[in-house]
Amino acid sequence: MLDAAAPRPSAAVALAGELLGVAEAATGGPAAPAPAALAAEAAGRAGLAPRDLGGVIAVRGPGSFTGLRVALASAWALHQALGIPAAAITTFEALALQLPAEAFPALALIDALRGEWFAQLFAAGAPPAPRDAPDRLPLAALAALGARTAIGFGESAPPSGLVADRWVAAVPLAGPVARWLSRHPPVWEPSLLLQPLYLRAPTPEVRLGAAPDDRLA
Repeated sequence: MLDAAAPRPSAAVALAGELLGVAEAATGGPAAPAPAALAAEAAGRAGLAPRDLGGVIAVRGPGSFTGLRVALASAWALHQALGIPAAAITTFEALALQLPAEAFPALALIDALRGEWFAQLFAAGAPPAPRDAPDRLPLAALAALGARTAIGFGESAPPSGLVADRWVAAVPLAGPVARWLSRHPPVWEPSLLLQPLYLRAPTPEVRLGAAPDDRLA
């Protein structure tokens, strides 16, 4: 499992619900390790070489424009070079997979900046079932979706003004998602690695003394 959509990239190896190896970046952005390096580190901690992997899954967005493309390309390279199965899931699906059945209906959220949120509502299931298409919404519109739980990135407190019974902060993604998917294998569809999910075109902003902000906002 390889993720560079979350604020902190991560990779994990799991088998039959057991987490065998995890590698997590201490930070995001340009200072974070390359996704391929994280994948190799996670496999090494599991006592495996990349050729021993039974498949590779990557998160295809929304998220950092650069991070997503590098992670998807890394997963595609493993698929092509090793001949292993491959698939990709959205960031919304990766968030929803971490919740128990009683948490649904649940709203997966990603900060789109500029006062907006990327959001998708899910019902309980294995995997959780989308109840609508991903959308970009102002915070005030989220309450009308009727979620019992909201899950997203960030600290322990929910976004100010969010209406939900429970808020879950999820970071990083790879460990819990790899554990879930090792018990519920996805449909192996490598072409998804070539389909990053963008809900808004990237708009890099160059600021003095700071790296470009390439979050899909």
